[in-house]
Amino acid sequence: MLKSIHPNKFFNSVNFVKSSWIGYVEDHMTSYLKNLHPSQVVGEIIIPMFKVRYSYTTTKGRKKEHDKYIFLAEENNDNFMEVEIYFMDEIEKYNKANPHRAFSNVQILDIRPISQAQLRIGI
Repeated sequence: MLKSIHPNKFFNSVNFVKSSWIGYVEDHMTSYLKNLHPSQVVGEIIIPMFKVRYSYTTTKGRKKEHDKYIFLAEENNDNFMEVEIYFMDEIEKYNKANPHRAFSNVQILDIRPISQAQLRIGI
């Protein structure tokens, strides 16, 4: 049986970016949501997960291969392209934050859908 996450834990673990129908979520609404009783929230989120196999060259010239796992917001026909863009953006961020350990010659070797993760919220 799938366990549920308590709404308080969920709402304390996420950032409210915006609401499509009213713009940005106001602070008082965020506080309100964080204090809901579990019986007031019912739902589940399905999150597609992908495995990216990639290679790179270290600063010492060693060739390495690793895997990264990426979650996307939704499943659609452009997922492979989205995974590639997201992955390369993350590599760029890492390299900027860690110039002494930057990855070079990064190549995506394989992208595979792994699963859909399911997160139940509430009771």
